[in-house]
Amino acid sequence: MLEMHYYALYYYSHALVHKSSDWRMWQGIGNCYAKLARTTDAVKAYKRAVLEGSTDPSILVTLADLLEEQGDLAGAEALQQQIIVEGTMPGTGELVGIAAQAHLWLARMEIAREDFEKAERHVNIVLKGHFVLYPPLNIAPSSRHFLVFLRVSSR
Repeated sequence: MLEMHYYALYYYSHALVHKSSDWRMWQGIGNCYAKLARTTDAVKAYKRAVLEGSTDPSILVTLADLLEEQGDLAGAEALQQQIIVEGTMPGTGELVGIAAQAHLWLARMEIAREDFEKAERHVNIVLKGHFVLYPPLNIAPSSRHFLVFLRVSSR
């Protein structure tokens, strides 16, 4: 990639004049703003992409990450719940990898709130499915606290 984000932003903006309902253009603008560290603008663009009917689950993941970065944990949590709903296979209840990651994110949040029962439920759902997560989540510090809790509670 040429890393010409301002240039790309200019062309995405002009393309939106002709077709403002194209979620892919809003995603491109969001990507540019994210690369330029303009988080607030990136969040607005990604939200617009979702409103315009995005079918790309990576937008929800990126938007949730940006909201978490901004400190909007309630918004990030709602998006993670949406990812789980969209990533659960109807009928079978099986999860795709992105939904498993969302469960682990929610487990991490429940551990931070010290609600270990909810955290354990999220982790057990993932463990049921035999997932290989890509990219691997960095939840090691939180996991240690959860494992200590499991060891103490099993006695």
